[in-house]
Amino acid sequence: MNLKEARKGIRHIDEKIAELFEERMELAVEVAKYKKKTGLPVEDLEQEAHILDECNELIKNEEIRPYYKQFLQETMNVSKRWQHKILEGNMVAYCGGESGLDYAAASNIFPGAKMKAFDSYKEAFRAVEKGDCDLVVVPFENGYGDEVASVIDLIFSGNLHVNAVHDIVIDPAEWGEKSHGQEETRRYAVLSPTENKTENKQDTGAFLLMFIVKDEAGGLAKAINTISVFNYNMRVLRSRPLKDHQWHYYFYAEALGNDTSDNGKRMLNALRVTCTDVKVAGRYPARGMVIPIKK
Repeated sequence: MNLKEARKGIRHIDEKIAELFEERMELAVEVAKYKKKTGLPVEDLEQEAHILDECNELIKNEEIRPYYKQFLQETMNVSKRWQHKILEGNMVAYCGGESGLDYAAASNIFPGAKMKAFDSYKEAFRAVEKGDCDLVVVPFENGYGDEVASVIDLIFSGNLHVNAVHDIVIDPAEWGEKSHGQEETRRYAVLSPTENKTENKQDTGAFLLMFIVKDEAGGLAKAINTISVFNYNMRVLRSRPLKDHQWHYYFYAEALGNDTSDNGKRMLNALRVTCTDVKVAGRYPARGMVIPIKK
């Protein structure tokens, strides 16, 4: 094959790649639409790494595998830039002013999106529920594992779904807070009216489970045992008082695994037998983005 024939062959392949590229970007639009509804961020590094490893095995010539991996990574980067452009119309609710940490977290999770401030978490939640905003970004857990009680109560009583949880790394002193001389990690949740129903086949996800146990001896023990017997690990288990029922509590657990699997469905059905109320308040990757934020 001479140079002219080789170039002609490359041109023919480039035409095919162009057609496939358009098809890929059209599918990326559908992915972006889903992420817009559920409040999922564009970037999912764990999923990218899985795809890169899986697709790299499709290349038989080991010498060019690193080049294909680079080609595919750049294709993903272009797709993400395209998705960001589509998602720029998102209206994100947050609490406080533009100089606060909540704004910094929301704008870093959704760069380019429109932001709308509210005076309280309750108002921010209601704005999303009414459709005035597409999603809300709120603190889920403060430094040293302290939950944000008002946010947890709103998740329990409301209709929004937690579809992502991210780690925001800060120096408290920069934000006018007490500092122990080291950085802290705060967890921020992204909620939307649309439930993330994507099945996590790799079981690398987490789900937020809220329940009220029966008022009987061993009620809580039965619920915990039910979750454990189906091999779900709870990395968080806490309680909050029920506002309309003095000295009674609801519990929330952050469990690891896939609640949409057959095993998960059996677990939830069994839990409903031991509890008076069971709610899956969200599902999301077990490890979200880690975002260092400076003042």
